[in-house]
Amino acid sequence: MVTSSTGEYSIFEKMAEVRISGGKVEQTLRIERKVTLKNRMALKFEGIDTAEEASQLVGRELAIEEKDLPVLPGEHFYCYELMGLKVVDTDGEVIGEIVEILENPANDIFVVKSPQKEEILIPATKGVVRKIDLEKGLIEIKLIPGLLD
Repeated sequence: MVTSSTGEYSIFEKMAEVRISGGKVEQTLRIERKVTLKNRMALKFEGIDTAEEASQLVGRELAIEEKDLPVLPGEHFYCYELMGLKVVDTDGEVIGEIVEILENPANDIFVVKSPQKEEILIPATKGVVRKIDLEKGLIEIKLIPGLLD
């Protein structure tokens, strides 16, 4: 049973194989059969024929090639694209670098490692995040009262 962190399963419909990580060794497995359920998907892999063999995959992550990812609409980004970007305020002052993204129901939160402080939590909302420029490796934010305290 596959659980998607994005809630999106249609990506697996076109895939013939996936890379599995998080165990002793990373491996590529061919998908033999796919069954879509209400809010999950079951994948049957070639060569994984018993419950014991399948149990070895529990808790591991499926890695998807970037070329297989769907294009996101408008100003949406994949988390991996934002990792390591420099965060600056509207005056160009460096706040820090994104080291983690916490996914929450209301909005994501950027965890920023700062030279001045250990960590700063930045809400990823339109009121705070003004611009994301992947080419320049920058995220511009508007400082709001209490954000850096």
